[in-house]
Amino acid sequence: MRKMDKVIICALFLFVSLTVPYIGFSSEQTAERPNYSSGDHWIFINHKGKQKKIEFLREENNQYVFSKKKNIYSQEGTDVIRDFELTKVGNKRHKGYPGPIIKFPLKIGNKWDYTFEKTKGKIYNKRATYTVESYEQLMVTAGKFWAFKIKSVVKPINAPRGKIWLPEITYYWYSPDVKQIIKDQKQSGKYTELKEYNIK
Repeated sequence: MRKMDKVIICALFLFVSLTVPYIGFSSEQTAERPNYSSGDHWIFINHKGKQKKIEFLREENNQYVFSKKKNIYSQEGTDVIRDFELTKVGNKRHKGYPGPIIKFPLKIGNKWDYTFEKTKGKIYNKRATYTVESYEQLMVTAGKFWAFKIKSVVKPINAPRGKIWLPEITYYWYSPDVKQIIKDQKQSGKYTELKEYNIK
């Protein structure tokens, strides 16, 4: 084999090892409900370069309270997390969709669903179905982490007829080490990922 061929093969191997997630082989890996400390925070960045900061404030009445800032300098926005599922109570976004619901404990093969009401335009119900597909290593801006890959498929239940309704597919990666979703990515390619964090 020529020297140049060896160089090209080594370069390709390095590229693949750095960009392709490594899938874990242990199907017994589990993640329990996280415990947070006051001051724990996470900074995320999306595909457009916009940043947001989420900071843990306190636990009250079996709920978590986070401060969610539109950017790292903002002092606005507070989210109450219900049943330790990382799901907001009230102030729903995405036309009624409250955001990802993470059911603990997490384990490969686990499935759950959530039904909600679309609140913008014509009102009808949708169902989000979640499946834990794998436990793998993923590289994000903050570094490389082991994470559970969760597929979310949102479909209408009783939507008006006369229109083709395509499922809305989003992937989430939850890392037990970071105690947060470290990346979410839609079919369109739009994504948000962890830039930096500080947990105790």
